[in-house]
Amino acid sequence: MTLVDSPLELQRAFPGDSEMAGRCRTFVWTATPLGPVSSWPEALRTAVRLMLGAPVATALWCGPTFTLLYNDAYRRILGNKHPNALGTLGAAVWDEQWPTINPQFEQVRTGGPPVHAAETQLTLERIEGGAGEDAAWFTYSLSALTDEAGSCVAVYNAAVEITERVRARNALASERARLFEVFQRLPSAVSIVTGPNYVLEYANEAFYQFVGRRDILGQPVWDAIPDARGQGFEALLDSVRDTGIPVAGREMPVGLVRAPGAAPEERFVDFVYQAITDEHGTRWGVMGFSIDVTESVRARREVERILAVSERAREDLANSNAQLRDQQMELGIANRQLQENAVEFEMQADELQATAAQLEESTEEADMARLVAEAERARTEGILQSMADAHFVLDASFRFISANGAMERGVGLSRDTLLGQTIWDLFPGTVGTEFEWNYRRVAAKRVEAHFIHDYADERLELVVDVDAYPTKDGGVAVFWRDITERTRAEAILKASENQLVTLADAIPTLAWTARADGFIDWYNARWYEYTGTTADEMAGWGWQSVHDPAVLPEVMERWQACIESGEPFEMTFPLRRADGRLRRFLTRVTPLHAVNGRVVRWFGTNTDVEAERTAREAAEEANQAKSAFLATMSHELRTPLNAIGGYAELLELGIHGPVTVGQREALSRIQRSQRHLLGLINDVLNFAKLEAGHVEYRLTDVPVRAAVDTLEPLVAPQLHAKGLGFNREECGDVLVVRADSEKLQQILVNLLSNAIKFTPEGGAITMYCEDRGNLVCIIVRDTGIGIDAERLEHIFAPFVQIDRRLNAPQEGTGLGLAISRDLARGMGGDLTAESTPGVGSTFALSLPRAGSTAERIR
Repeated sequence: MTLVDSPLELQRAFPGDSEMAGRCRTFVWTATPLGPVSSWPEALRTAVRLMLGAPVATALWCGPTFTLLYNDAYRRILGNKHPNALGTLGAAVWDEQWPTINPQFEQVRTGGPPVHAAETQLTLERIEGGAGEDAAWFTYSLSALTDEAGSCVAVYNAAVEITERVRARNALASERARLFEVFQRLPSAVSIVTGPNYVLEYANEAFYQFVGRRDILGQPVWDAIPDARGQGFEALLDSVRDTGIPVAGREMPVGLVRAPGAAPEERFVDFVYQAITDEHGTRWGVMGFSIDVTESVRARREVERILAVSERAREDLANSNAQLRDQQMELGIANRQLQENAVEFEMQADELQATAAQLEESTEEADMARLVAEAERARTEGILQSMADAHFVLDASFRFISANGAMERGVGLSRDTLLGQTIWDLFPGTVGTEFEWNYRRVAAKRVEAHFIHDYADERLELVVDVDAYPTKDGGVAVFWRDITERTRAEAILKASENQLVTLADAIPTLAWTARADGFIDWYNARWYEYTGTTADEMAGWGWQSVHDPAVLPEVMERWQACIESGEPFEMTFPLRRADGRLRRFLTRVTPLHAVNGRVVRWFGTNTDVEAERTAREAAEEANQAKSAFLATMSHELRTPLNAIGGYAELLELGIHGPVTVGQREALSRIQRSQRHLLGLINDVLNFAKLEAGHVEYRLTDVPVRAAVDTLEPLVAPQLHAKGLGFNREECGDVLVVRADSEKLQQILVNLLSNAIKFTPEGGAITMYCEDRGNLVCIIVRDTGIGIDAERLEHIFAPFVQIDRRLNAPQEGTGLGLAISRDLARGMGGDLTAESTPGVGSTFALSLPRAGSTAERIR
């Protein structure tokens, strides 16, 4: 005869107006291995009611076949398997993954430890429309739901899908890899150092070329490149690490030994050190961008030296010309005087002898003046010949009439070849260019000219800086300097700057720069792609148009405050996308300082954190829902358990008639099981309170000796039953901790109980205290079975149980150590463990010493 559940029975089993409650009420359960709902264990019926009302994705996999019941939130995880998955066997629901996950279900169903899987990837056939397999990531747990007899009636499954968060993180990792690939190809030296010792984690090819080939990665930078020590870079790195403020330098000298056994070589660099932070703003490293500007510095210094020499030569030439003009004027006066004397001689014969003497005297003075002039001309010629700048003079026909040695060397032609030839014939590259236009203008209009121009013909290729002056005879005097190397160095520097701009366009964040007053003068390509704006629309303060008007006043207030103070800016706020939607961005703006500390520019980035924030909020909501579910379920179960305990006591007292010895033993077993299950539920409740932050601590000064004295009577029966030795070393009266005495006792009882459980008969347990300055440690050591290193890392995680071979009849929730450590940390301390398999385990509870610095900081 097939049983049929009544509508009232179904309404009680599946209450509520959710979709899955309605589907459960109409489902034919008699056709499944579970049978009619009226035959289900009360524990399963209670769990189903709680599951249907839970906001987090929850499922119950019932019986040996794992027949599925689930709530509305679990529908998204099932995808196109919903609604056919209801009442279906587990092997049919997740047939594509069943060989992988079935052992986990069997482990829990057969009394093994619960399963907690974090960030696990599963490939599921659940895409809408049956489009194929879908790689998804989940954090889920599996735990046993048992009936009154302790048998597992269902596997409780809570799950949170984190696919979008994992994909976002993987995408970020891919972007980071692409960014490093860009770094590797940059001509600028890029390096990343981390930790207090500045360990070199990354260096691109240009960095190796700059410092020389050597083994540097994974070493502290001053050990890897000891020749760079003591040159001022240590203080700069310390400043960026400690303050987060970028540091920039131009043409900073650095001595490097770039090859084994070579002498130190002086190089010059332009550099920026920028702190690297994580999503929480914590600084974890420093990135350096360096450009080798050695050739540019050397070229500029040579140019400056040549200019100084040229200026001195020009001053000397001007002085010589002035002296020559004075001497020529004196000679002219002497000649005119001679002519006057000659006329006077003809007119006054009687004074002939005197005039002749005067004439002879004047002639000697003229000869002397000519000699002086020739000497000055020779001195001027010597100065011109010794100049580093090239110099030549053209006559009115633009023929060479003089050229110095620098001119010969600069053009590769001798003076004999140059003199008498026109500049247009010897240097055809000047014809029709700025050279010809300027030289003809200087000659015709008697003006000076200064220009920089490229010269090229079949023989020469130069970039020259030219000064041209008119001469008295209608010609042109020219001084020029070869600036080819300087120009090339400047072109290389400009190309490097352009490459940095290209890099900024390639990074996955929005980036921009602003003047010291906050006026934004550049955005990268990602900004325009995201906002759908143009450069004209964004110029200056146009960025306000893509902000949320409700948040913009606060953004403006904080940005203006940072501009005035020079402090870095950091804030999360929404930016409007090209389609009009707002997405949250983490915005960081760092100031760039001149050597004197003044802010000269700002560099800003906007990182899209919408997916991360949404995922974090969803995870927090799921965690709260899980805690609420655990608390609700625990409260629901405590009521019937208390009733069971009460009725068992009434029966034992003989209220319903005499009790036999056999019945009394049975009642005793019922009461022990009830107390054990109630203890498990209390553990779940305590854990839920801890996760929800609802635990209150009543901190007082607790003498450690007094707290330890109360423990031995509590565990003595268990020690005696297993024949274990208990060695308790005295704790000094001076050891006083700041703690909640009840929670301290709860932790220590848990540690001693675990030690007793996992120590075989004849073993020993030792308990002692240690004074560690601001901390006091209470240590429990056993000679038990120990824990292997792999599992030792996980024993403090919730719902994880260590090896229970010695206490199989006393199953727990796996929450004792998790609760104990959370309580210890809530009191400003910690709980740690060390263990060696086959030797034993040591657990150390550390708490702040009363009145210590640690207690005040906590």
